[in-house]
Amino acid sequence: MTSVLQNHFLIPLEDFPQNPECNFELRAQECVSLVKKCKNLREFKQAHAHTLKLGIFWSSFVASNLVATCALSNWGSMDYACSIFRQIEEPGSFAFNHMIRGHVKDMNLEQALQVFDEMLECGVEPDNFTYPPLLKACANLPALKEGKQIHGHCFKLGFGDDLFVQNSLINMYGKCGEISLSCAVFDKMDQRSVASWSSLIAAHASLGMWEKCLEIFRDMGSEGCWRAEESMLVNVISACTHLGALDLGRCTHGSLVRTMSGLNVIVETSLIDMYVKCASLDKGLFIFQRMTEKNQMSYAVIISGLAMHGRGREALKLFDEMLAQGLKPDDVVYVGVLHACSHAGLVEEGLKYFGRMELEHGVVPTIKHYGCMVDLLGRVGKLKEACEFIKNISIEPKEVLWRTILNACRVNQNVEIGEVAARELSLLDSRNAGDYVVLSNLYAKSQRWRDVVKTRKEMMCKGLIQTPGFSLVEAKRKVYRFVSQDTSFPKCDGVYEMIHQMEWQLKFEGYSPDTSVVLHDVDEEEKRRRLSSHSQKLAIAFALLHTSQDCPIRIVRNIRMCSDCHTYTKFISSIYEREITVRDRNQFHHFKDGTCSWKYGHGNCGCWQFVCHGNSSSLSAFKPTLGLPESDRQLQQLFRLLPPTPAEEKKATRNPKRVIACVSYPQEALDTCTPELKDYYKMVEESEEKGKYAINLDWLRLGVGLLLDSSKPQRLKIQDFQSFEKVEKVDESEENVRSIILESSIVGEMTFFKHFEDYKEDVSI
Repeated sequence: MTSVLQNHFLIPLEDFPQNPECNFELRAQECVSLVKKCKNLREFKQAHAHTLKLGIFWSSFVASNLVATCALSNWGSMDYACSIFRQIEEPGSFAFNHMIRGHVKDMNLEQALQVFDEMLECGVEPDNFTYPPLLKACANLPALKEGKQIHGHCFKLGFGDDLFVQNSLINMYGKCGEISLSCAVFDKMDQRSVASWSSLIAAHASLGMWEKCLEIFRDMGSEGCWRAEESMLVNVISACTHLGALDLGRCTHGSLVRTMSGLNVIVETSLIDMYVKCASLDKGLFIFQRMTEKNQMSYAVIISGLAMHGRGREALKLFDEMLAQGLKPDDVVYVGVLHACSHAGLVEEGLKYFGRMELEHGVVPTIKHYGCMVDLLGRVGKLKEACEFIKNISIEPKEVLWRTILNACRVNQNVEIGEVAARELSLLDSRNAGDYVVLSNLYAKSQRWRDVVKTRKEMMCKGLIQTPGFSLVEAKRKVYRFVSQDTSFPKCDGVYEMIHQMEWQLKFEGYSPDTSVVLHDVDEEEKRRRLSSHSQKLAIAFALLHTSQDCPIRIVRNIRMCSDCHTYTKFISSIYEREITVRDRNQFHHFKDGTCSWKYGHGNCGCWQFVCHGNSSSLSAFKPTLGLPESDRQLQQLFRLLPPTPAEEKKATRNPKRVIACVSYPQEALDTCTPELKDYYKMVEESEEKGKYAINLDWLRLGVGLLLDSSKPQRLKIQDFQSFEKVEKVDESEENVRSIILESSIVGEMTFFKHFEDYKEDVSI
């Protein structure tokens, strides 16, 4: 026998009192004390054997404590607890309650309800400790019907006003989707505890009602008599994460530090997620690096966060670090890794990690992993390959995958494949209004207005309603929501007056609204009016009015940012000298001094740029120079016509009315280029007469590697569009060369730059 038994049961019988009744009670007390000191199931079984040997197991007090200990201990076994429970001739409410709690702890939720039924059949009357675990079982199933029946039972037996029962009812109704009933129970409470507020916040959080979570948290704080507990603060952190409420998130972080003696890995991971998604990536990295214990979820959160901020290669380095630490990646980590490849446009790396996932780490691909791969192919324009990929996998349903293709078709303006994806979604009986909206917008971009009407009509006939796009912005620790054409928010007149002032200043900076993003068959004036009150512009105007000059503006959107809002925000960041961060469905955009952090090549991946000064016809004439096809759609993958920024005008003397085409070629990600351009690069590399090609890679490396000053520009002369001759040899040792200028009466000037601070134009597709 172990020492834990020897200390209690090797006492001579004569040392016990001789009164039989007293002797029995004392032995029962000693036995229960022994049971509660057990540290594992083996010791517990030995203690159980001794109760049988001493003949005191048949005491209801001893048997019930055996059940309770075995059912609720971390080392316990519900199977063994059930075997003990079945040997009790007349179990009381104490034994039944602990059986119910044990089943709920092990997530045997239906068994918990069955034990309650058995309790009622045996004529054992429930008490106030019976109902909280039962209601928790109903919440987790979820089982609203049974939950309502138990609520009625509570009321019938007089436990409707019990504080613990009421808190459990709030939680149960919330998780079953009946938030109005949760609020009704809360409002009728005569007495509340911090757990009552926590239950109400958790109920709203379970339904994604994040703004209401923060409102309830503020209401609790205004009463001034409650101190938030850990679970409540974690839910508030989640709300801040979804709403982008960084200031309130920081305050909640401070409350967690004051409330808890030390933050566990779950709370620290929640904080990292909050800071990363509230545009404070550096703070999230700081917490991650200081964590004493890291798990797969910690790495998954930071890897996904780096991907969203356009830092895909850093994310992959962290994944390698995780493997070096001996942590085995799970399916969630691999979702983050594939997202990083997708956001960075790393096709080859994505395919490599997708293959390693199951082969090396035994992670079976799920619909999320396949979705990442489809998104990766779609982002780089490989739509046909993405369709073949979907057709060759056996996972069902494929609704999410075809929806990803449809969205990629919108970006690449490929109506043909978009219609294929829409047909597949229709066959899958998809009832997502967004599918119809995307297809409708595809048709509108192509001026196919009859198809637009047909698609919208079909959507209406099915009773589908699209969730409107909105923008959230935090000001003075409150989060405000704006929708397009909104007039319901506070101080509406002041915001629209600010919009008017902003547009007046934008005109002097050369901004011209991109009315092509208004996909309605209306006149230009109406398109401009609709553009002026996009939700993001309203949010920016509101923030400019209600935040201090040195306070960054952080906006969260539920849909992708349009190109006009992107250009508009860049200008505003320069005019008002404000940092503006926008988080849309896919990524972060950090605007500062008229530039955006998100460049072509899907992030800062060391790409180089050149700027072509000329007009739009010059750009068309320049197509053969790149070896590109005449297709405008494919050309748009590399070119985007943009007005000159003030910074550009300061750097070079030029005609400000000329159109500027900014082009990026990421040398580390040639697989993102069109096949034609990739072949062109290969031809240039292998050619012995490199001087005949305009985009000679040697010249480009020179043009982007040496050139930081404005002295001694090197000139080349274009003889024709098919062949180029070097007129003046470039001295590769010259470190002060600013640019290589090509002259032509048709194309105009072309200048190579390596000034990311001045030419961070966003030309992603």
